[in-house]
Amino acid sequence: MANAPASFSMKKQFSRPLFFLVLAVGATSRYDLTIVARIPLSEIIAFCSIPWLYRGLNLSVFGKRMIPVILGLVLWALGVAVSDFMVGNRMDLFIRGLMKPVFIGLWAIFICGVIVKDYRALLMLPIGSVFAVLQNYFIPQGWTIEKVQSGGYESLAYGIGPIITAIFSCTAVFIYRKSKLISAGCLLASAVVMGVIGAPRSASAILILSASVIIYMWWTQELGRRAVRLTFKNLAVLSVFVAVTLTATFYTYLFTAEMGLLGARQQQKLVEQSDSIFGKTPLGLVLEGRPQVFGAVLAIIDKPITGYGSWTAWQMTDYFYEATKIVGTDAALLNKLVQSGAPAGVGHSVILTTWLENSILAMLGLLIVGFCCVRAVLATLERDSVLAPYIILLAVSLGWKFFFSPFNVPTR
Repeated sequence: MANAPASFSMKKQFSRPLFFLVLAVGATSRYDLTIVARIPLSEIIAFCSIPWLYRGLNLSVFGKRMIPVILGLVLWALGVAVSDFMVGNRMDLFIRGLMKPVFIGLWAIFICGVIVKDYRALLMLPIGSVFAVLQNYFIPQGWTIEKVQSGGYESLAYGIGPIITAIFSCTAVFIYRKSKLISAGCLLASAVVMGVIGAPRSASAILILSASVIIYMWWTQELGRRAVRLTFKNLAVLSVFVAVTLTATFYTYLFTAEMGLLGARQQQKLVEQSDSIFGKTPLGLVLEGRPQVFGAVLAIIDKPITGYGSWTAWQMTDYFYEATKIVGTDAALLNKLVQSGAPAGVGHSVILTTWLENSILAMLGLLIVGFCCVRAVLATLERDSVLAPYIILLAVSLGWKFFFSPFNVPTR
């Protein structure tokens, strides 16, 4: 760190405007405005602040490291253009498809500007997220109003669950330097609370996996190391550690859900989602509850190169029902779709939806961006940054969304 830029010095005085800016960005991440499409106020604040952030900034600090990110986003944008041109897609859908890589690029520029000025300002994001989820619960916006006020499972998933996660995660970030074990304990406690109240299982799994990585970092320090050295041996040990954690978490869930310890809702859900061709396996439970993912695979097999065009996945009803016929699916999910009148499309996966809509070029571009994310996480582990628990939690969450959740505003 001796040769690090002055902006990375821990002794540097706080830049109050920068810290308030990042706090405002985090706090307004769930306050939506409709400008052509649904855009959170946080993006408007962040992107409008870019000229101020880069005033007098030395771009050589990170310029070369941005090249792979730019390459990935350019490939993605090119894939959008190629797919929409080939299918003759509507101009408004093309623009909305193009906004995905464009907005991600703007976020990358904003975050890099904050890092070079004072990376500690990013600690304001978890604080801001607490304000954001409280606003989302008490003053919901747009389509979340019905979800939050439903009083059932969706209220837990979209309202109460995010509040619990944000508060415990924020505590974990700020206690990390004092004690890694207590920091991991905060995430584990959040996972337990989420499980007890019957919140989404994926949220608990993400918290448990994030905690396991922090425990691994604590363990390496107990062996006398100051940080994790990313040798092949250490990465192999970490992989085994994560795999054991996931396996133990899965079988613990099966036992507690079958015994009714997680409530009647989770017990019923397990029964409904255990009759697919894969049975009571992680893949079986995922595909039983998310046949859209397998439907996306079927769509890609039929048209793997050019794609179907931006924002078309939600219309692919034929592939959805073909997937349910092959895999089997939760009857409650089908009933819900029929009652709502919503189209039964495919996707529910960032990487698969990008591929089936915007061609193999867009998929390759997204993989490059994903590879850059992995490198950033590994660097965080190696340097044991003060931001480590927050970045680990974001990375694990993004990893889940990458394969099993739709592309939404938080994903950007």
